[in-house]
Amino acid sequence: MIGSIINKAYKSVITFGILLFSNYVGNDPSFIDTQVEVNNNVIIISSILNNAFDNDFDDIFSSGIIIDVTFEVEVSHRRSIIIKTQVTNSAVYDFEQNCWFVRYDESNTVIPIYDIFSLKQAMSILETRISLNSNYIHSLDISINAKLPVIHISSIQKDFDLMVLWKQKQPQERFSINLN
Repeated sequence: MIGSIINKAYKSVITFGILLFSNYVGNDPSFIDTQVEVNNNVIIISSILNNAFDNDFDDIFSSGIIIDVTFEVEVSHRRSIIIKTQVTNSAVYDFEQNCWFVRYDESNTVIPIYDIFSLKQAMSILETRISLNSNYIHSLDISINAKLPVIHISSIQKDFDLMVLWKQKQPQERFSINLN
């Protein structure tokens, strides 16, 4: 049992290493289905990253390395930033349990996921709640973006910027909302 787990881990690291030195297709992520709800001075923002993990990510997600997707949300009024926050979704493959564990830091929830398609969907979800402390603001500008980390691959002692797989472009969306 332990031998097969070590073998899977070794194969994942080797495959991941090959990815680093081979051609990659890359992805063109964008936000879709963005929704904003305002209720009693709480803004609920939800969106989905589309085309974020279609190419090149299967081996990365299966490597056993913690992979984060960080969403940045900025709320401003008349060009003045009111709130700036980050929300992170993290995934790590567990070789013993043969599944991924996804952690949503916004809700402090951890869920097991058993297939790569569901994992990619889970990592693409942005959901955040922002409390406003002002009743006199009637309109807001909101900006959301996403980014990937630089990871360290200990087996080859190299750092790898996962943003390369997004062609070094952070997906971004800007919109305005009326609070009246």
